[in-house]
Amino acid sequence: MNPDALDTGNFSLTLRKPEQDDGGNYSCSISDGREELNRKQIHLKVKVGQQEVEVTEGSDSVVLPCRTSADLPEGTSVEWTRSEPEFMMVHSSSNQRNQDGFYRDRTEMSKDFLRTGDVSLTLRNPRDGDSGRYVCTVHRDPDVLRHTVVLKYVQKEPFPSSPSALLVLLVLVLIVCAGLLYHFEGYFLPAPLEVNSGEKFVLLTTEREETEVNQTF
Repeated sequence: MNPDALDTGNFSLTLRKPEQDDGGNYSCSISDGREELNRKQIHLKVKVGQQEVEVTEGSDSVVLPCRTSADLPEGTSVEWTRSEPEFMMVHSSSNQRNQDGFYRDRTEMSKDFLRTGDVSLTLRNPRDGDSGRYVCTVHRDPDVLRHTVVLKYVQKEPFPSSPSALLVLLVLVLIVCAGLLYHFEGYFLPAPLEVNSGEKFVLLTTEREETEVNQTF
């Protein structure tokens, strides 16, 4: 529970790593020691499985998907949280005062989620520290729905590392080199030396001058 529950009046209970057997009816009872002041019943449904999302370094944003039934009743609230390495409030549809500073001004939900049932979270400017498990909790009186999304942050590779990528790069380099050699052939290779068959000898020089062919009669 929140350590400041008596000051804020928020007596919500966070259940970490819920399992299927955790589903059922929960009762919250508040008493002053003499009489019961408030009592609330909550039915918890735990869905099995989780969804994985990847985001590449340099992306502007990433969407953590979560949907429930449309036409949600008034008073329905949604919370996105993380429990590792410590509990963090990522986003709240009703109260952003408890939002962790790491996510300040980087999260957004659709304002029309009550009608559409789309409670997905948009995370702007994703970074390496955003990788991990996110839990979407929908408080729809008297039910509580939870959905888990695992975000994986993928850094860009500075140089292709797979064998197929290296082979393609090598072929491209050879093609470019062959084209340059063909285009500048005249700059690197001397003009061909022609001689008629039957000549007695031919003089080969290393200087750029006309070569004379002598014939002995």
